[in-house]
Amino acid sequence: MPNLNVTDHFRLTFAESFREVVQQSKSRLREAVNTVTGCTGVGKQIDFVLPLQDEETTGQRYKKVTLRDLETNARWYYPRSFDIPSGESRWDEKSLAPTVMPNGKHVIAHAAAFNRRCDSIIMDSLVGDAYVGKTGQTATALPFSQTVPINYMPPGTTGANFWDTGMTVSKLIESIRILKANEAWNVDERANGTKLYSIIDSATEAFLKNEANKSTGDRLFSRDFDTTPSYDANGTLVNFLGINFINYEKLPTITMTVGGSTVNTASATSIVGSVSATTGKKVAVFTSTALEFGVWNDIQTSVDIRPDLSNAVQFLSQYSLGAGREQEEKVVQIIVK
Repeated sequence: MPNLNVTDHFRLTFAESFREVVQQSKSRLREAVNTVTGCTGVGKQIDFVLPLQDEETTGQRYKKVTLRDLETNARWYYPRSFDIPSGESRWDEKSLAPTVMPNGKHVIAHAAAFNRRCDSIIMDSLVGDAYVGKTGQTATALPFSQTVPINYMPPGTTGANFWDTGMTVSKLIESIRILKANEAWNVDERANGTKLYSIIDSATEAFLKNEANKSTGDRLFSRDFDTTPSYDANGTLVNFLGINFINYEKLPTITMTVGGSTVNTASATSIVGSVSATTGKKVAVFTSTALEFGVWNDIQTSVDIRPDLSNAVQFLSQYSLGAGREQEEKVVQIIVK
């Protein structure tokens, strides 16, 4: 070839094919949260109005009223930028073309990395810090009131570790109770189309199934719960107790200090029993309005010749993403072993 530069035709054709493939390949968690595209600026602000209380009238005629301002608060989240570089050792249009076609290795690898990053940002933002205040200056952790501890036992049960330290139906029921008590999961929310989700990994799902089949377990298949679990064609748990389950193998971990009859997690103390585990995983149970996932720059790729690397071909994908929890009351974390 007399000219080793990447032609405009090649650049546009394969870059556009790459973007189309990525847009068709969705992450597992994006469908469970509110996604906003086209974000601009150094950060994204979420405004909401705090509750307003009424006052009883006395029947007085021409009563003078005092106007009250509606109190507001704000949440902020900020973008993080990423790139994915990969390359081929030399320029050859015929041998290079298949690597960037929809089933090519560069397309598959870049798309998979992008999707994993989307999921990790969403997962970390659900159970990590939220930034609150008028300018988002205060980092707010998920409080212990929104936590089902690793050694949780339902009311009326006794005995340390009777329910072990893994996932149980009792923990799921407690997470739903917390959301209902917060008015985050109620008839109004369901009427508005809000859904309930939980992110679990394969080990947590297997523990739940095995524990439920024991005579001392949670009787997952019992009619006592007035509902039976739903599975897909592959036997994966997809719905139970109104919760839509999403499988995700990279659950965040938590370090715990074990001593006596308490388990200290972050800034709070657990309730019942004593356990031997010192680390646990965070399973999130949340409503679909709990988190906003923002896209500043969707994934884009460039294909370039690198003269400094003996005319190797560089594939570079770049994107900017961020996410922020709207309200702590809409998320519960269940600690499991």
